[in-house]
Amino acid sequence: MVVRVTKFMKYKKIVLLTIFTLYGLSFGSPVFAHVLKVDGNIGAVLHIDPDDDPIANLPSNFYFEFKDKQNQFDITKCNCQVYISESGKQLYTQAISSPTFSYTFLKKDVYQLVVIGQPTSGYNFQQFSLSYDIRVARENLSSQATNYPSQTTNPFDWILSHWPHFLAGFLILGFIIVAVIREKILKKRG
Repeated sequence: MVVRVTKFMKYKKIVLLTIFTLYGLSFGSPVFAHVLKVDGNIGAVLHIDPDDDPIANLPSNFYFEFKDKQNQFDITKCNCQVYISESGKQLYTQAISSPTFSYTFLKKDVYQLVVIGQPTSGYNFQQFSLSYDIRVARENLSSQATNYPSQTTNPFDWILSHWPHFLAGFLILGFIIVAVIREKILKKRG
Protein backbone atom coordinates (compact mmCIF):
# COMPACT_ATOMS: atom_id res chain seq x y z
CA MET A 1 0.00 0.00 0.00
CA VAL A 2 2.90 2.35 0.74
CA VAL A 3 4.07 1.98 -2.88
CA ARG A 4 0.69 3.19 -4.22
CA VAL A 5 0.75 6.29 -2.00
CA THR A 6 4.31 7.11 -3.08
CA LYS A 7 3.42 6.80 -6.79
CA PHE A 8 0.34 8.93 -6.24
CA MET A 9 2.39 11.55 -4.39
CA LYS A 10 4.93 11.72 -7.27
CA TYR A 11 2.09 12.05 -9.78
CA LYS A 12 0.40 14.71 -7.66
CA LYS A 13 3.58 16.78 -7.41
CA ILE A 14 4.13 16.75 -11.19
CA VAL A 15 0.52 17.68 -11.95
CA LEU A 16 0.47 20.41 -9.30
CA LEU A 17 3.74 21.86 -10.59
CA THR A 18 2.39 21.86 -14.16
CA ILE A 19 -0.90 23.49 -13.15
CA PHE A 20 0.79 26.17 -11.04
CA THR A 21 3.23 26.91 -13.86
CA LEU A 22 0.43 27.27 -16.40
CA TYR A 23 -1.58 29.39 -13.96
CA GLY A 24 1.39 31.67 -13.33
CA LEU A 25 2.03 32.10 -17.04
CA SER A 26 -1.61 33.02 -17.61
CA PHE A 27 -1.21 36.19 -15.51
CA GLY A 28 0.56 38.01 -18.30
CA SER A 29 -1.55 40.79 -19.75
CA PRO A 30 -2.21 40.87 -23.47
CA VAL A 31 0.92 41.90 -25.29
CA PHE A 32 0.83 44.39 -28.09
CA ALA A 33 4.20 43.95 -29.71
CA HIS A 34 5.95 46.95 -31.11
CA VAL A 35 6.52 46.09 -34.72
CA LEU A 36 9.33 47.67 -36.68
CA LYS A 37 8.02 48.63 -40.12
CA VAL A 38 10.78 49.15 -42.69
CA ASP A 39 10.97 50.76 -46.12
CA GLY A 40 14.52 50.39 -47.44
CA ASN A 41 16.92 52.02 -44.97
CA ILE A 42 14.25 53.81 -42.90
CA GLY A 43 12.07 52.12 -40.32
CA ALA A 44 9.98 53.06 -37.32
CA VAL A 45 8.45 51.45 -34.28
CA LEU A 46 5.05 52.95 -33.41
CA HIS A 47 4.13 53.42 -29.74
CA ILE A 48 0.59 54.39 -28.74
CA ASP A 49 -0.49 55.78 -25.40
CA PRO A 50 -2.56 54.53 -23.56
CA ASP A 51 -0.80 51.18 -23.26
CA ASP A 52 -0.53 50.53 -27.03
CA ASP A 53 -4.29 49.93 -26.92
CA PRO A 54 -6.17 53.02 -28.15
CA ILE A 55 -9.64 53.70 -26.76
CA ALA A 56 -12.39 55.14 -28.93
CA ASN A 57 -13.51 58.64 -27.85
CA LEU A 58 -10.32 59.24 -25.87
CA PRO A 59 -7.24 60.97 -27.30
CA SER A 60 -4.42 58.63 -28.24
CA ASN A 61 -0.83 59.86 -28.33
CA PHE A 62 1.38 58.37 -31.03
CA TYR A 63 5.16 58.23 -30.91
CA PHE A 64 7.40 57.06 -33.75
CA GLU A 65 10.81 55.68 -32.90
CA PHE A 66 12.60 56.14 -36.25
CA LYS A 67 15.60 54.06 -37.29
CA ASP A 68 17.90 54.75 -40.25
CA LYS A 69 20.60 52.28 -41.31
CA GLN A 70 22.59 55.13 -42.86
CA ASN A 71 22.08 57.55 -39.92
CA GLN A 72 20.96 60.35 -42.25
CA PHE A 73 17.32 60.68 -41.14
CA ASP A 74 16.32 63.73 -39.10
CA ILE A 75 12.61 64.33 -38.48
CA THR A 76 13.14 68.09 -38.42
CA LYS A 77 14.54 67.84 -41.96
CA CYS A 78 11.65 65.73 -43.22
CA ASN A 79 8.45 66.57 -45.07
CA CYS A 80 6.54 63.92 -43.11
CA GLN A 81 2.79 63.36 -43.37
CA VAL A 82 0.61 61.08 -41.26
CA TYR A 83 -2.62 59.69 -42.71
CA ILE A 84 -5.27 57.78 -40.78
CA SER A 85 -7.99 55.97 -42.69
CA GLU A 86 -10.82 53.58 -41.95
CA SER A 87 -11.99 51.09 -44.58
CA GLY A 88 -10.19 53.08 -47.28
CA LYS A 89 -11.76 56.42 -46.28
CA GLN A 90 -9.19 59.02 -45.21
CA LEU A 91 -10.11 60.53 -41.84
CA TYR A 92 -7.05 62.52 -40.84
CA THR A 93 -3.94 64.07 -42.31
CA GLN A 94 -1.24 65.98 -40.47
CA ALA A 95 2.26 67.16 -41.27
CA ILE A 96 4.60 66.20 -38.47
CA SER A 97 7.91 67.77 -37.57
CA SER A 98 8.37 65.76 -34.38
CA PRO A 99 7.92 62.05 -33.75
CA THR A 100 4.69 62.61 -31.76
CA PHE A 101 1.09 63.53 -32.52
CA SER A 102 -2.39 62.91 -31.08
CA TYR A 103 -5.60 61.60 -32.58
CA THR A 104 -9.00 60.55 -31.20
CA PHE A 105 -10.65 57.53 -32.81
CA LEU A 106 -14.42 57.93 -32.92
CA LYS A 107 -15.41 54.27 -32.79
CA LYS A 108 -14.09 50.74 -32.38
CA ASP A 109 -12.68 49.47 -35.68
CA VAL A 110 -9.45 48.68 -37.48
CA TYR A 111 -7.72 51.77 -38.82
CA GLN A 112 -4.75 52.20 -41.13
CA LEU A 113 -2.02 54.66 -40.20
CA VAL A 114 0.50 55.61 -42.86
CA VAL A 115 3.49 57.88 -42.41
CA ILE A 116 5.20 59.12 -45.56
CA GLY A 117 8.45 61.07 -45.50
CA GLN A 118 10.85 62.69 -47.89
CA PRO A 119 13.83 64.92 -47.19
CA THR A 120 13.54 68.68 -47.40
CA SER A 121 15.78 70.32 -49.98
CA GLY A 122 19.45 70.13 -49.12
CA TYR A 123 19.14 66.91 -47.10
CA ASN A 124 19.69 63.41 -48.29
CA PHE A 125 17.88 60.45 -46.85
CA GLN A 126 15.72 57.87 -48.52
CA GLN A 127 12.00 58.57 -49.03
CA PHE A 128 9.80 56.17 -47.12
CA SER A 129 6.24 55.03 -46.59
CA LEU A 130 5.34 52.97 -43.50
CA SER A 131 1.90 51.49 -42.88
CA TYR A 132 0.40 50.21 -39.61
CA ASP A 133 -2.93 48.59 -38.81
CA ILE A 134 -4.37 49.98 -35.57
CA ARG A 135 -7.09 48.00 -33.80
CA VAL A 136 -9.36 50.06 -31.55
CA ALA A 137 -11.15 47.44 -29.47
CA ARG A 138 -12.24 49.48 -26.45
CA GLU A 139 -14.32 52.60 -26.13
CA ASN A 140 -14.91 55.27 -23.57
CA LEU A 141 -18.55 54.88 -22.57
CA SER A 142 -18.79 58.09 -20.55
CA SER A 143 -19.59 61.40 -22.18
CA GLN A 144 -16.58 63.07 -20.56
CA ALA A 145 -12.98 62.10 -21.22
CA THR A 146 -11.14 60.79 -18.20
CA ASN A 147 -7.61 59.87 -17.32
CA TYR A 148 -8.83 56.56 -15.91
CA PRO A 149 -9.83 54.44 -18.92
CA SER A 150 -10.12 51.25 -16.88
CA GLN A 151 -13.13 52.77 -15.10
CA THR A 152 -14.93 53.56 -18.35
CA THR A 153 -14.56 50.27 -20.17
CA ASN A 154 -17.16 47.52 -20.30
CA PRO A 155 -16.82 45.11 -17.32
CA PHE A 156 -17.49 42.20 -19.68
CA ASP A 157 -14.24 43.11 -21.51
CA TRP A 158 -12.37 42.54 -18.24
CA ILE A 159 -13.94 39.11 -17.80
CA LEU A 160 -13.10 38.14 -21.38
CA SER A 161 -9.50 39.26 -21.00
CA HIS A 162 -9.08 37.21 -17.80
CA TRP A 163 -10.75 33.94 -18.83
CA PRO A 164 -7.43 32.02 -18.73
CA HIS A 165 -7.05 32.97 -15.05
CA PHE A 166 -10.54 31.71 -14.23
CA LEU A 167 -9.98 28.48 -16.15
CA ALA A 168 -6.63 27.84 -14.47
CA GLY A 169 -8.12 28.63 -11.06
CA PHE A 170 -11.00 26.20 -11.58
CA LEU A 171 -8.60 23.49 -12.81
CA ILE A 172 -6.38 23.92 -9.76
CA LEU A 173 -9.37 23.91 -7.41
CA GLY A 174 -10.75 20.77 -9.09
CA PHE A 175 -7.40 19.00 -8.88
CA ILE A 176 -7.03 19.87 -5.20
CA ILE A 177 -10.52 18.58 -4.43
CA VAL A 178 -9.87 15.32 -6.31
CA ALA A 179 -6.47 14.91 -4.61
CA VAL A 180 -7.91 15.46 -1.13
CA ILE A 181 -10.78 13.02 -1.73
CA ARG A 182 -8.43 10.41 -3.18
CA GLU A 183 -6.01 10.78 -0.28
CA LYS A 184 -8.84 10.31 2.24
CA ILE A 185 -9.96 7.17 0.41
CA LEU A 186 -6.41 5.79 0.43
CA LYS A 187 -6.05 6.53 4.17
CA LYS A 188 -9.32 4.71 4.95
CA ARG A 189 -8.13 1.63 3.01
CA GLY A 190 -4.63 1.57 4.47
